[in-house]
Amino acid sequence: MMFQPDGPTTLTSPSNQLWDDKDIAQADMEHFLEDGSLDDNVESFLSHDDTDLRDTVGRCMDVSKGFTFTEVNSVRAGANKAVLWYTDALKLKTTLEEHSSMITDVRFSPSMPHLATSSFDKTVYVWDADNPGFSLRTFMGHSASVMSLDFHPNKDDLLCSCDGDGEIRCWSVNNGSCTRVFKVLKLKN
Repeated sequence: MMFQPDGPTTLTSPSNQLWDDKDIAQADMEHFLEDGSLDDNVESFLSHDDTDLRDTVGRCMDVSKGFTFTEVNSVRAGANKAVLWYTDALKLKTTLEEHSSMITDVRFSPSMPHLATSSFDKTVYVWDADNPGFSLRTFMGHSASVMSLDFHPNKDDLLCSCDGDGEIRCWSVNNGSCTRVFKVLKLKN
């Protein structure tokens, strides 16, 4: 799931549908790109600025508010942990280990030194990338495994997650609450 910066109320789900908080509808798919994940699953992403998103190295636009992936990167290391490492020196920074099941997604905030992880354990954790010894927030409420997540490109406080049943939850990073819930509308043939 990723937000589209041109329309900050719009986000994509893993089921290749665009969601708008004013009008939930399926969108034109020509704006999507395909990208292979670490475990060869294919995920769709919406291009933020007409760049090829198959290049998995990203950069913050304003480094003073966050960090670049050339400084810090992450890899899912095993069933329930992610490894944070410095790409310039190829040195381990830390291992994130609070999930009880396999991590499904890792996303960095575009404007703050935060990252988030989602998992089959139905939770989302938010971490301080500068001091990742323990998570800052744990978000619970999904009834199925959380498959995808993303930070809002313009609202530092907003993080959304999508579970295997198609439920999308929006979370306030600052106060730790769920601010909105969307459900996938299943169309019958």
